[in-house]
Amino acid sequence: MVAARAAMVYNKRDAGPELYKDFYEHMKREILTSENRMVFSRTLDFLFGKGEFSVYDIDAIVFDWQRKRYVSAFELKFKSWRVAKQAWLDGVIEVNGYQFIRTKRLARLLRIPLYYFVQIGHYPKAKYVMFDPTKIRAEMERKYEGTYAEDLYALIPLDDAIVSRSIEDLRTDLGLLIGR
Repeated sequence: MVAARAAMVYNKRDAGPELYKDFYEHMKREILTSENRMVFSRTLDFLFGKGEFSVYDIDAIVFDWQRKRYVSAFELKFKSWRVAKQAWLDGVIEVNGYQFIRTKRLARLLRIPLYYFVQIGHYPKAKYVMFDPTKIRAEMERKYEGTYAEDLYALIPLDDAIVSRSIEDLRTDLGLLIGR
């Protein structure tokens, strides 16, 4: 990243800090947001005892300004193609099983649809998978024993999800999903 930034700045010498300042401001806010989440979580542990509560988040909520209403919520995920490739070839996408169970429970409580939005790989070759956890019958499987990735996984059948194979497909599919 440093070499790419240096090349970008060198090639656009007259552009100045505005070329990269927005990126660094965004990253500073992300770090402070992460610190805020940790402080909040640790404060709950201090007040009520470790393990009494867990903190989870929903990553995006879509609001329709014309109709003045919430449309949907999204749990956003990213998987590299290297990590997702074998599951993809097997016709599934893997998501954390425990989180899938909690998200499914939350989706049943909300008054708006809650979807997973999984980006696989990097633009422009990225694929996108969207699904409503309340409408998916996922197999649960403990996988990757003895590695850092060992955990319970929900295996989401690609046939039961919306799969966008390009950014153009994603624009159409997401528009249909949220009713636009």
